[in-house]
Amino acid sequence: MDSNARYRTRVPKGIFFYDSHEQMTHDRERWTVELMRARRAALREPKKP
Repeated sequence: MDSNARYRTRVPKGIFFYDSHEQMTHDRERWTVELMRARRAALREPKKP
């Protein structure tokens, strides 16, 4: 239950209107990749004592 409370998303808050499904998919994939990069960078950082 705690892991769900700490869950963060890279998707900015708001309502988005797209002209096509492809535009929406592009944004969603971009946000997903940004999250993956941030998580990988966090794993590579040395842990503080």
